[in-house]
Amino acid sequence: MFLYESRDSRTEPTRGMRFSASFEYAGGFLGGDAYFYRPEVGFSWFKPMPGQQLRMVLAANVEAGWIEPYQGHELSFFERYFLGGETSVRGFRYRSISVRDKQGNILYDEYGFPFGGNRYLQLNLEYHFLLGGPFRLLLFADGGTVIGEKQSLDLGNMRTSAGVELRIFVPVFGAPLRFIYSVNLNELPYDSFETFRFSIGATF
Repeated sequence: MFLYESRDSRTEPTRGMRFSASFEYAGGFLGGDAYFYRPEVGFSWFKPMPGQQLRMVLAANVEAGWIEPYQGHELSFFERYFLGGETSVRGFRYRSISVRDKQGNILYDEYGFPFGGNRYLQLNLEYHFLLGGPFRLLLFADGGTVIGEKQSLDLGNMRTSAGVELRIFVPVFGAPLRFIYSVNLNELPYDSFETFRFSIGATF
């Protein structure tokens, strides 16, 4: 894995960037039951914005991944990509964003479970207001999609949310407490979505 890190803080950054790239290989000469290769990349960027009375920070994040089996093997449910949760597309429940067809219907595997993708794309945009002390208020917009083997990337199929979040940094946890209010921007049937959510940590 390659990692470049220039953020001024890993828990409460106000400037800098983070870039990561990884490649995972399973099976072949390594043995085992799983046969796949998986490249993934991620880029986060933080920039302080000018302000007279209040410190503000603009932040953005992009992530993408691709997993591909080989030698006639198939991906398991747990190896496939799903999105949703506080670290991807806020408001959607954890791993609730799965592959859908062109009509927006959820696709299921032979066991009746939602079908995960072999590729994913995630986008996050945040505007932070540093209120002083441990308090930080931010506006956010998230987008993400998972793509099946026989599908092509269509940004029109992105699942999107937006909202407001209050973070309170707690030193004993080494991370902020998060109170999240989210709105589903393109609601589809059978979405698993929570308007209010409490969490610990950060999206990126």
